[in-house]
Amino acid sequence: METMMRSTLGTGSVARRAALVVVLLPLSILIGIPAVLKAVGVDWLVQNMAELHYPVGVAHAIGVFEVLLVPTLWYRRFRGLALLAILVLMAGGAGSHIAAGHALDRYAPNFVIGALTLAVFALDRGRSALDFLVLPANPRETSQA
Repeated sequence: METMMRSTLGTGSVARRAALVVVLLPLSILIGIPAVLKAVGVDWLVQNMAELHYPVGVAHAIGVFEVLLVPTLWYRRFRGLALLAILVLMAGGAGSHIAAGHALDRYAPNFVIGALTLAVFALDRGRSALDFLVLPANPRETSQA
C-alpha cells in the first residue's frame, strides 16, 4: 500500500501527502461529476454551452477530455500536465461566461476549481507541468558510472 501511495502521490512528509489527498479528492469530484454530465449530454449543460455559442459537440468533447483528466490527476508523472489543462479549461470557461455577460454565480465554480488546482501545484512541489516528458533515471546506470 505504501509503495502504491508513493508512486501516485510522490515522496514527502505524510502530512503533505495527506493534504494532497484532501485537495485532490474534492478537485476530482468537482471536475468529474460535471464532466460525465457533459460527456453524456445532459440537457441543461448542453443548453449552457449553446448560450455561450458553442456547438453541441464541443460540450461532449470537453466532457470526455475532463473525464480523462480526473484519473490523470492521481498519477504523479502526468499530474502537472493535467493541472495545466484544467487551468486552461477553467480560464476558458470563466472567460466565456464573462464575455456572455453572465452573473458571477455562473462562473464562480471555475474560480474554485482553479484555486484547488493551484493548491495542488503548491503541494506537489518541485514538479513541472512538462515532467511527463522526462524519463525516470535508471538506477543501474547511475550506480555504475
